[in-house]
Amino acid sequence: TPNNDGLNDTFVPRITCLPTDLKIFNRWGKLVYEQKNYQNTWRGEGIADGIYYYQLTSSKGQIWKGWVEIIR
Repeated sequence: TPNNDGLNDTFVPRITCLPTDLKIFNRWGKLVYEQKNYQNTWRGEGIADGIYYYQLTSSKGQIWKGWVEIIR
């Protein structure tokens, strides 16, 4: 809920393997955000509310996938 209330305003994955690269895709598979060496700063700016899919890739090649819902 990126609404500037200080609660869940940024995407913070719960993994311990750092650094990681982050990619966020919309429901059609279009890349809407990408960050090398992600630092928990993605706020869902410039996109509509909805479900988005993420892919985190560690420097060792490990991959985590999941989804996140943007609600404002």
